[in-house]
Amino acid sequence: MRRRTLYHGPALAALLLALLALLSGCGGGNDTYNPTLAGGSAASFTLRVAPPSATVTQGQAATYTATITGVNGFTAPVSLSVSGLPENATAQFVPPVVTPTANGATSTLTVATGGADAPGDLQGTIRSRAISSPGTYTLTITATSGGVTRRATVQLIVAAAGTPMFALAAAPASQSVAAGGATTYVVTVTGSNGFSSPVDLSVTGLPSGATGAFSPVQVMPTATGATSTLTVATTGSTPAGTSTLTITGASGNLTQQATVSLTVTGGSDPGPAAARWSFDIALDATGRFAYLSDLEAPQIGTVGGIRQFGVGADGALIPLSPPGVSEPKYARSLAAHPTLPFLYAVSYSPDSVYTLHQFRIGEFGALTPLATASVPIPGNFPSAISTPEIIIEPTGKFAFTETHQGTVRAFLVGADGALTPVGEEFSSPNPNAIAVGPATANGRFLYVGTLATTTLSGTYTAVSAFRVAEDGKLTRLADLRTDYSVVGVAVDPTGRFVYATGNRSQGGVSDAAVYQYAINADGTLAANGSVSAGPAPTSGGGGRRHLAVTAHPNGRFLYVASIQGGVYQYGINGDGTLTPLSPASVPTGQFPNAVRISPNGQFAFVVNNIEGVNPIESTVSRYRVNGDGTLTPL
Repeated sequence: MRRRTLYHGPALAALLLALLALLSGCGGGNDTYNPTLAGGSAASFTLRVAPPSATVTQGQAATYTATITGVNGFTAPVSLSVSGLPENATAQFVPPVVTPTANGATSTLTVATGGADAPGDLQGTIRSRAISSPGTYTLTITATSGGVTRRATVQLIVAAAGTPMFALAAAPASQSVAAGGATTYVVTVTGSNGFSSPVDLSVTGLPSGATGAFSPVQVMPTATGATSTLTVATTGSTPAGTSTLTITGASGNLTQQATVSLTVTGGSDPGPAAARWSFDIALDATGRFAYLSDLEAPQIGTVGGIRQFGVGADGALIPLSPPGVSEPKYARSLAAHPTLPFLYAVSYSPDSVYTLHQFRIGEFGALTPLATASVPIPGNFPSAISTPEIIIEPTGKFAFTETHQGTVRAFLVGADGALTPVGEEFSSPNPNAIAVGPATANGRFLYVGTLATTTLSGTYTAVSAFRVAEDGKLTRLADLRTDYSVVGVAVDPTGRFVYATGNRSQGGVSDAAVYQYAINADGTLAANGSVSAGPAPTSGGGGRRHLAVTAHPNGRFLYVASIQGGVYQYGINGDGTLTPLSPASVPTGQFPNAVRISPNGQFAFVVNNIEGVNPIESTVSRYRVNGDGTLTPL
């Protein structure tokens, strides 16, 4: 009779532990086995190696990244080794011993296939001149710490010497971005041995809600390296954490890969707490309430209206109840009265009718239409993107809009908040941005920037100056011709300087720029140079506001939200020139369209408009304004 051995109590637990230890050393691919023991979770680690495959010609070297992640507080040193190498190949881990972290610690494995100095030759420890034979090899990477072992397998393909080949590299190795923001990597594709076929690029491993786009998506390799820019855009709902992105280049049967790291942090309120398709944000005079425009577009799931929020002591946006008003359906531009509880919105409709809407702000932030709910705005505007702006003069006495018929329209603001037209004045072709300064000893002045317009005498761009009379009527003073299309205008709170944004070209190089002007005693402008505002915007995100600009209420700082991503921050010097702060910019969400500072100067808000997705999602990036003017994402 066979004798049976029965295990129970401590003996059974010991047997289970032994079996688990045995299992932990088995398996191929990337090993993420994590034993959980009765009575709690054991401290352990996982091993992941990327890319899963690399192709090189004889004598060349391939690199892999091993990531060791601590689980349940595991921090013991982990030793790395590799087996399965081709003949005459050498390998080196840098570093060879890794201390795991919860976010993952890395080591770079370089495998040299002979024919040249191996990695260790830097210390004179390894010499290998013979080359490895062509073929496909499976490498096993082993990570060991005490009694815990993890293994992962990758593929190494060695092609015959002289085979046309391309190599793929990506930089920087890691990027960090606030949720709702975007960041970029540069991918370099280098051809060797006469390789001349196009390489298609793709990316995997993106976190939830993030998208990746290459420009260009297909690259023709060169011996010195051809590049493509990978832009990774996150949404407000993208979870915080670190992801490993695998960038793949494919050409025929040949595939190469490179890995980079993406860390997503907080910083934007998600779409559900904002709006679906928004172009503007306004804060009431007290700074307690914020309002977001929202365009109706049933085909992409947006319903239109104005969303309303409370502003928390920490700058958080807190949806009110009700969450907003449903009319106007096509709200685009917003402005709050600087001293009274009124909000104004400009909307467009599909039949090209443009209307100015008037609301009272209730004690708890809710909007109520005034008795005269709307005022028509004459003009022919091609779309929501070019809907006129509404601005309120600093004392709250007058409001102004520009029209694409080439005029500026003035309104008197009544004690009940109602707007009464007081006339309009011809500006210049295609007015696009408008700003008004405070009343000074020299009077009150308004400035309008124009987009490039082709006229009989050539292309016309300018910043036009107007005097605002005591009854609000406008007198055109002079146009200061520019060599750029004006997409944003701001007047500093002291009424001494004007800043306009647009693209700049110097020595064949284009960038975005802030143009600086001093206001003369008669209200006309004197040019005072320009400073960079990052890369030149290209497309997407809201057209006319791709370089939104605003000044801080204290008159010491200026901010520009570039559609390329980022708020550029400057100090305003005594002569009106700008000095970039450090850092020169802070990240935003994708395609920022508007930047506003709270009335007390403590917070900044940027509206981001993520286009190209269905439905469109808008987010609001929030920042604390520090004493030196720099912005800290919240």
